[in-house]
Amino acid sequence: MGSLARSPFQDPVVRIAAMAGTLLAIVLAVVLAVRLGLGEPRACAVCGEAIGREEAYAEPEYDDVYHASHAQMLRCDYCGRIVSEFSTGGPGVWKLDGRRMCASCHHVAVVDWDEGKKIAAAMRGRLAQLGLKLPNEVQLSLVDEVTLKRLFEKSHVKDGMIEGLTQQTRFSDGREELEVFVLSGLPRARCEWVVAHELTHAWNYALHTPVHAPRLEEGAAELVAMKIMAGRTNPAAKRLVARALENETPIYGDGLRKAAQYEQAHGFNQLVRLLKASKDF
Repeated sequence: MGSLARSPFQDPVVRIAAMAGTLLAIVLAVVLAVRLGLGEPRACAVCGEAIGREEAYAEPEYDDVYHASHAQMLRCDYCGRIVSEFSTGGPGVWKLDGRRMCASCHHVAVVDWDEGKKIAAAMRGRLAQLGLKLPNEVQLSLVDEVTLKRLFEKSHVKDGMIEGLTQQTRFSDGREELEVFVLSGLPRARCEWVVAHELTHAWNYALHTPVHAPRLEEGAAELVAMKIMAGRTNPAAKRLVARALENETPIYGDGLRKAAQYEQAHGFNQLVRLLKASKDF
């Protein structure tokens, strides 16, 4: 008669190894739970108090978790975070047009002319990589809200926030001057977006392209800015791209989506050719 087969778990060595494996699995599960914020309370990003999982809202972009009771608090109009001492480092500032900027965004605001020139040079290089090479020098001016609003009164586009404007001046001797005005005090990522957008307009003016329908003119400029920012991984850039795509205004928002659809169907180079030759999509 044959002997009974011995269960492998009857072997003390195997049994200890199995127990060790189970213990390791438990430890790893606990570590994972803690890393996910499930093992112990996390501090609320708004008030700093401990927060329970069942009453938490999350902001994955910034790894913020906060009490549900804070959900309706004021948010920064640039980064989107709830404005508080804990989440953004202070109450922030109000802009003259009613927008609120948190302390974190205010800390990286571009107010220095030399810094603005560096951003303009970098964005000019990025446009050239996309095939939009500016043949002329373009002057950049950082201006306050009152000045920009006064300049903007002459614009044909009245859709969206006033953050930048491109102006072309033609002199009697045939010379042309292109100047980009950008709102001083924008957070760096937003400043880069606005400069890229306005330099796209400057490219149009320099090449004497047709007078475009506003949705093509603004939509293409938004697309160029989005293409430049889309490759970045920082939360500010990601939020700019998301907000642009969610924009419901008929000129900037619908124009961007139309330009993106055109690029997807025909390619970006064909969109550039369209800008050079046509007034609308």
